[in-house]
Amino acid sequence: MNITAKIWDQGKTGYNVHAFVDGVALCHKGRKAAPMFANNARDLESAQKFVRQTPGAAMCEKCTARFESLAEKAAERVYERTENGTVTVVDRGAGLAEINHAMMGGRRDVREMSSINRTDYAIDYKDGRSVRLILVDAPAPEGYTQGQAVIVQRPGLPTITGTVAHIHTAPGYVAVTDDRYRDTTTYPTRFLSPAEPEEALEDSAPWSTASHRMLLHKFTEATKDGRAVCNKSYRPWRYGNGYSFETKAKRQASEYAHLYTFCPRCDAK
Repeated sequence: MNITAKIWDQGKTGYNVHAFVDGVALCHKGRKAAPMFANNARDLESAQKFVRQTPGAAMCEKCTARFESLAEKAAERVYERTENGTVTVVDRGAGLAEINHAMMGGRRDVREMSSINRTDYAIDYKDGRSVRLILVDAPAPEGYTQGQAVIVQRPGLPTITGTVAHIHTAPGYVAVTDDRYRDTTTYPTRFLSPAEPEEALEDSAPWSTASHRMLLHKFTEATKDGRAVCNKSYRPWRYGNGYSFETKAKRQASEYAHLYTFCPRCDAK
């Protein structure tokens, strides 16, 4: 089951979007595809977008679960392709396509083909290439972990922020849960990049006392005209040597920090 297969469409009745294989929904054998299925069928990502934009529409939960299970199972193995000593990994579909071509339609190009076993094939081409295809367990894509914050950037489409839901064993694919819509969609890793962690910004606002000498307030400006953000009627206290404004971080680092309390209302704004 290819994760990009265009098998999603609404059935003959109802608004739910189902996955149809050979005209039959994955959720129930009695549910058939609509007559215009060939023209309307979408891949999973397009189907999810259609649901978001169509009032009353919804993804069939049973079809979605069944489809993800089949896609995951199909992606568990890939072909290790060795051509004249150069090793690459190709998906199962590409490997089978080359094997079938060599067996059936590629007689003009193939000098000899041998099946070592059901998962191991050797192909000698007339142009001198020697290819070995071995079905192996697919490696998990590197660089991503479950729960990691990522950014999805596809050409011509809005940027999506999300988290890695799970790692597909298919080479180069990662399932991402959209932060906004909470949909989980599988994307090629070429569209993904790790989200940079947001750096905590230091509070540069001036803090000083007002009428209560031990209660510190956050003020709109570090002058006599400043107003406490919790109450505009509060003005900074004037000491004998003038006004005292300092940032919260500096107040907390002071040797007298234990004497003061930060106004919780100011702190929350």
